[in-house]
Amino acid sequence: MDMILASVLSFSDPAALTTALALVGWLYFPVRQLIWRYFFDRRSSGLEEWMAQSLPVMLTAHRIGDGDQAIQLALDSVFSPLASGLEKSAATDAAIKDNGESLVVPLPDSQYVLRLHNAEQGRRLFSRKDLKIAKLVIDLNEILRESVVAKAAGAQQERQRIRQDLHDDLGAKLLTLLHRSDDQSRPIVKEAISDLRTILSKQMAAGIGLKDACHQWHDEAILRCAERGITLHWHCVEKDALLTPNEYGHLSRMLRESLTNAIKHAQPSAITIRLSTDDALRIEVINDGVDSARETTAGHGSESLRQRAAELAGECQQWQEEGRWHVLITVQLAGLAKP
Repeated sequence: MDMILASVLSFSDPAALTTALALVGWLYFPVRQLIWRYFFDRRSSGLEEWMAQSLPVMLTAHRIGDGDQAIQLALDSVFSPLASGLEKSAATDAAIKDNGESLVVPLPDSQYVLRLHNAEQGRRLFSRKDLKIAKLVIDLNEILRESVVAKAAGAQQERQRIRQDLHDDLGAKLLTLLHRSDDQSRPIVKEAISDLRTILSKQMAAGIGLKDACHQWHDEAILRCAERGITLHWHCVEKDALLTPNEYGHLSRMLRESLTNAIKHAQPSAITIRLSTDDALRIEVINDGVDSARETTAGHGSESLRQRAAELAGECQQWQEEGRWHVLITVQLAGLAKP
């Protein structure tokens, strides 16, 4: 082009060079690129294509519990950058950097951004269209995350419903059968109740609601008191909370130990159990049948109660008052704030 302008049109050398550069840069290259895209690069980065590239990657990441990497894997799949990595930044909007060589995408609920370098293995620069695609990928990832959370919540609710049905229906029938059984069949019914309790406990790997735990503790207390003709006064909580398996195990054993101590070291006619929640969970076990004149000393059971309460960052207090023995267990529960 420079030679044609200089020889045919008799341009001066500086004018010919300047005009040639302008024609090539502003006319020839853009037209050539349009023709190339029209005839040889017909595959567009439209909705169908980038969804086909990003959706399977994000689904796989969420299924294996690697949701934090889903966006990075999806954007790598869509743009095929030469390199990508995380950088700490306070940016809140996606942006094109380094004259189109880099695309910066903020990650949701994070102090980091994902920086992609050189799209399509360096064959092109990032464009404003890529910004829209990156935002759509983030929105799609949020939809997938919410669907995974909803699916897990639905599965947990179904497990909870099945557990509650087992507890209410089968548990009640077994308790009725126990009271009507003779001495020969009573051990078999007790074993069935124990097996049911074991099955329900194994379903609590992710935790159990405090109200559900109270139902199970109530059933066990009724059974033990009924066997010895003791009247049980039960007062349950109204506020719910999620107990971890460790909290549920320790609290169950402490309540069981308190009942054992009351039955073993006294001759109670009635046992009162109160569970209350405000800033902490309080379990109070009160039994009569204690000899006021006899000095009570802490035994192995009382020490076990204190140790278990301490493991839950709580405390266990025990005292005698007016012929009644009081056990007060106070435990701080992390799940009380988020039922």
